Amino acid sequence: MRLDDERLRDDLEGCANRDRTAFRSLYDKTKQPLFGIIRRMVRDEELTQDILQRGYLSVWKRAETYDRTRGKAFTWILVIMRNQAIDLLRAPHRQTDFDSLPDNLTEPKSCPDRSTERTDILAHLRASVDMLPERLAFVIRLRFFHDKSVREICEAYRLSSNTVRSWLRRGLILLKQIVPAEFRDSLRGWHMDGPTRRAA
Repeated sequence: MRLDDERLRDDLEGCANRDRTAFRSLYDKTKQPLFGIIRRMVRDEELTQDILQRGYLSVWKRAETYDRTRGKAFTWILVIMRNQAIDLLRAPHRQTDFDSLPDNLTEPKSCPDRSTERTDILAHLRASVDMLPERLAFVIRLRFFHDKSVREICEAYRLSSNTVRSWLRRGLILLKQIVPAEFRDSLRGWHMDGPTRRAA
């Protein structure tokens, strides 16, 4: 199912005006894709339901802060859901190895326009990288968004080559596991060495 982001924006504005019908409309449109995304992230159905419940409450409370000129509605909702997931997973009673989690939320492709699609894919990849463990995200950004070589990263930040390569390798493995199938082709040009198709 393709999401109509313009209608989601209207629903969010309705929520900001405390329109419960708009909230129901938003909920009906997004619950299925969000459930799949969060379920892949946390690998637990009960926890997924808890995250969605908390997340939708936050969406309702914060809808007035959404600015349609600054981004897509579904992406805004995803960020809220991601933050709820991170908060729950970091709760003291949960013993979770974050380095092994595919803690990524990516938005399903929704726009057929080729130019817009490329922009959306890049936004999804950036969001995915942002949700990796910080040290992995750090070197991924430098290598693929800023087109820095492994050697340049090592010299600039006084890291060993083995460390940088290990972080890049782990980051790429996580990305390939969690990025939806329709976006995986975009990672084919992402290599630790040699020329890179610059992401930005």
